[in-house]
Amino acid sequence: MPPSRGDRIADLDDHRRLVAGLGKLLSQRQDPVEVVETHGASVLLAGDRVYKIKKPLDLGFLDYSTLARRQQYCNEELRLNQRHAPALYLRVVNLTGYPDQPTIDGSGPVLDVAVEMARFASGQRLYRVLAR
Repeated sequence: MPPSRGDRIADLDDHRRLVAGLGKLLSQRQDPVEVVETHGASVLLAGDRVYKIKKPLDLGFLDYSTLARRQQYCNEELRLNQRHAPALYLRVVNLTGYPDQPTIDGSGPVLDVAVEMARFASGQRLYRVLAR
């Protein structure tokens, strides 16, 4: 079933379907997928990779409400973070297909975008490093 506004992720329901669909795709390729939710993104931890998908919302202090904005902020996140962590921040990928059955960099219209990163040990997460 296509998303509610043509060929793009338009709201949080579409986003949740996309995250679930991508989780299914990634779990077929590798180990089980863990999803971590933040206020502005869903982060899928899958094997040695991480996919961060910004949520289609406007919180005032951040606005990811359109595909164009999410693309812009993913590209900017990659640009800024590759300077200090080039081995972690790999690329921005296009999510295509349908929310329930997405593909990564497939053909067809772009549903949404994600920042692809290399996964690191959970003990290296900033809040754990700071606690030590």
